[in-house]
This record gives sequence, structure tokens and C-alpha cells, in this order.
Amino acid sequence: MGGDDIGVLGFVIVVIFTCYWILDNRYLESLFFMILILIIMMIFIIIIINFILASISVYLTTKRDMKKKGFTDKRKYQKHLIEEENKKRIAEENKKRITESRKAEKKKIADEKKRIAEEILIVKKRIAEKEMAEKKRIADEKKREAAKKKREAAKKAAEKKHIADAEKLRAKLVERCKNRGLAESGTNGELKARIKEDDKKKREAAKKKREAAKKAAEKRKKIKGENEKNRKIAAFNNRIFQQGYANPSMIRKESVWIESKGKCISCKNKRKGELGFWWRIYPSLGLVLLCDQCAKDEDLIEEPSENNEKRSRTITEDIKDAVWRRDDGKCTQCGSNESLEFDHIIPHSKGGANTKRNIQILCEPCNRRKSDNIG
Repeated sequence: MGGDDIGVLGFVIVVIFTCYWILDNRYLESLFFMILILIIMMIFIIIIINFILASISVYLTTKRDMKKKGFTDKRKYQKHLIEEENKKRIAEENKKRITESRKAEKKKIADEKKRIAEEILIVKKRIAEKEMAEKKRIADEKKREAAKKKREAAKKAAEKKHIADAEKLRAKLVERCKNRGLAESGTNGELKARIKEDDKKKREAAKKKREAAKKAAEKRKKIKGENEKNRKIAAFNNRIFQQGYANPSMIRKESVWIESKGKCISCKNKRKGELGFWWRIYPSLGLVLLCDQCAKDEDLIEEPSENNEKRSRTITEDIKDAVWRRDDGKCTQCGSNESLEFDHIIPHSKGGANTKRNIQILCEPCNRRKSDNIG
């Protein structure tokens, strides 16, 4: 009976006892339990039969083998089997030991080859490193040689440049001394000292010149202030004749003087004329500061008339043409170009002159609305 059969038998016994303890007593006579018992008994019988057949097979095999080998005693046969088993085991051990020995030998040979290969590789690597180090040393030596030559060439070039610069500097210094009338002999240092001394003298002379110019400017400023004062007094005291206009107040004159900065608003005192305050009619009535020449150009100067009744209202053709061009042939009030008339800004009856500044173009309706008013 083998180990497997014993295990199956034990399992069957355990199942029987378990079923016995689990199932209640009233179920012992049930059909299910009887079928279960029957199956277990069949399994048990099969196991027993299997055990018997196996025992018979082993017995017959043993007898046949004893007869074949010439043994009649069972004990001797078992002893023979044990000896064969021992021989077999010894042979396997020897074979295993020989195999392991061969493997160890092969491994030893492989390790030795690997070690030799590594040593060869290390030697080759060292040789290569040595060759590379030698090549590098030779290259570095060549670089040092080239750098040394380069430094020597640069040094020679610098020396040549220094000599050339010194010669150029000397030529410049000699030229500067020659232009300034200084002595041209001596070293570069002496030439520089002479030029420096000459520059110092020139700076001192320039300083004196600036101081003199400053004093002259202050004097001119003072004279200019006095001239401006005299010019302002003369302008304020200038009695200008403009028929039909009142003499402006001093406050009004002062305001116009400040606004125009004491200069003729037309020529900015370039014509050097006598300044005065004038009433300008066009484009709007206002007091302005003009020199007599600019006032004359603008037809502001008039000769005083002893008898106003003898003055003519007739406007000359030149004045009409000038006013027409100035006003573009349109009414200055509404822009109409129909029924146009020439009108006196300051009416003729109030002393208005027949000058370009006092004449404007108006249409008939605008002229009637204006009547004899100023404007």
C-alpha cells in the first residue's frame, strides 16, 4: 500500500466522522446518508483492491528478478539490492564530483583567460595613454614655442610702434612749437613743457579777455538800460497827431509797452526809428507801439488840418484798389458781394481820414445799419 492510498483512506475516515457529527441522529436513516455511506464503502473497497493488486505486482516482480539473478534467499536479494543502490549512489556521487571538478576547472581556465585579457587590455590602455600623453606633451611644447614666438613678435611690433609713436609725437610737438614760434630743439619732455607754458599763458590771456568782455557787457547792459529808459521816456512823451483819436492814458501806454517788450511790433527796433504809441484801426481798433517809419508805412501819420470843413470825402482810386484787394471784394460784416460801398471806419464827420487803415468795404444794408458810428 502506497503513501497516496493511505492518505486517501485517512481522508475518507475523516469525512465519515465529520458527517456523523454534523448530521443529526434523526437523519441517520435518511436516503442521503445511506447513499453517502455506500459511496464511502465503495471507495474503501476500491482502495483495498488496489492495495492488494499492488502487493501482488510487487511480489511477482521481486520473484522474477530473484530468479533472473539466481537468488533463492530473500535476505541475500535485499542485501544485493542495497549494495547495488549504494554502488549506484557512489557512481552518481563520483560522476557529480567529476562534473563539478570539470566545471571548476573550466571556470578556472575561463577566469584565467579573462584575467589575462584584462591585463592585456590594461597594458594596451596604459600604452595608449602614454602615447597620448607624449603626443599632448609634444603639442603643448609646440604651442609654447608658437606662443613664445608670438610674444616676441608682439614685443618687437610694440617696440616699433612705440618708436613710431614717439617720432609722430615729436613731429607734432615740433610742428606745434613751430606754429607758436617756440624753440624746436630739445627732448619731447622739454617740448611738452614749453607748449604747456604757452597754453598757460594763453589761458591767462583768455581769462583776462573774458573778464574784459564781461566788464564791457556789463557796461553795454548799463548803457542799454539807460537807452531803454530814455527810449521809454521819449515814447511816453511823444505827442503824436492822429485826428479823431484821444491821447491814451499813461496806464494804457504802460500796458502796451510791457506787452510789446519796449519794441516796435513791426520791425522790432531794427529800423532805429523814434517810438510812439499809435491807434491802429484795422483789423480791430487798438493801441500799439510802433516806430515812426513803420507808422508811416501803415498810413498812420497824418498832418494836422486847421479847417475840417475843407477836407474832401473823396477816396482815391489807389486806396480803393488796396482796400478791395485786402477785403477780397466782400462785405467785412456779412461777406456779401452785392451792393458794395466804401465806408469810413471813423466817420468823415468825426475826423476820419481817407487812408487805407480807415476804409473798409460794406454792403448797402450793413452800411445803413452802421450809420455814423465808429467801427
